[in-house]
Amino acid sequence: MFYVAAAVVFGVWFMSAYGGAYGTEYFAGYLVEKSLSVDNLFVFVIIMTTFTVPEEHQQKVLSFGIVLALAMRAVFMALSRCWVPGSLTARRGAERGRVPGRCSGRGGPAGGAGGLVPDGEADGHPGAVAGGRQVAAGPEAR
Repeated sequence: MFYVAAAVVFGVWFMSAYGGAYGTEYFAGYLVEKSLSVDNLFVFVIIMTTFTVPEEHQQKVLSFGIVLALAMRAVFMALSRCWVPGSLTARRGAERGRVPGRCSGRGGPAGGAGGLVPDGEADGHPGAVAGGRQVAAGPEAR
C-alpha cells in the first residue's frame, strides 16, 4: 500500500509541476503497468506449475526471469535507437539539430535501411537518416 501511495503522491506532484496532460499520461502509464504486473502473476503461476518447478527453486527462477527481462529491455531500447528513426530519441536529437545515435546503414532491420548518421556523413549509408531527413536507399542513392 505504501508504494501505491508513493506513486499517487508523485503523480500529483508531477501533474502540478508539468501540467495536466503530462500528469494524465503518467497515471495512464501507471495503470497500464499495474495491470500488466497483475497479469504477470498469472503467467508466473502457470510457468511454475507447468514446468513443476520445486518450491525451493521458485525464487531463483523468478529472480532469473526478472533479471533476464530487464536485460532484454535494455538491449531492445539500445537497438531501437538504430532501428527506429522516428523514435523519441531521434526526434529529440533532430529538435536540437543533431542525430543522437550513430549506426551504420547496415544496422537496420532489413539489412540496409534505417541507420542514423550525423549531417554530411550520409553518403555511402543507404537508407540513413541525416539531419532528420531520410536519405535515399538503394543503387540510385550512389
